[in-house]
Amino acid sequence: MLTLRDTLSERVHAKRCKQLRQIDHETRTLLARLEYKAPTYKVASWNTQRLQTLHYLVNVSHHKSKYVKEMNHLQTATPNDKADRSANASRTASPLPDIHGKRAGGSAPTR
Repeated sequence: MLTLRDTLSERVHAKRCKQLRQIDHETRTLLARLEYKAPTYKVASWNTQRLQTLHYLVNVSHHKSKYVKEMNHLQTATPNDKADRSANASRTASPLPDIHGKRAGGSAPTR
């Protein structure tokens, strides 16, 4: 036999489940939008800008050796090192299930 307390408890539970489904739907929609959005920053230009800054620092600094060492390290970085760093920085797969037939968190956008 259901009591008034059981009925209220079921209503609260049903309402909370509905809220959780709505939150889940909004979260999945936002995740899908973020994953297919193009990146804002141009990472490729960061190395060039850093080299230019180091060049300026070498010209004005009394302690040039520190900046020269970093410049040499950046200039001698192989393309494979750069690819490895960008591959490690890419997004990992999402634990969320498929959205609209595509796996959430699949591949990161190309840069």
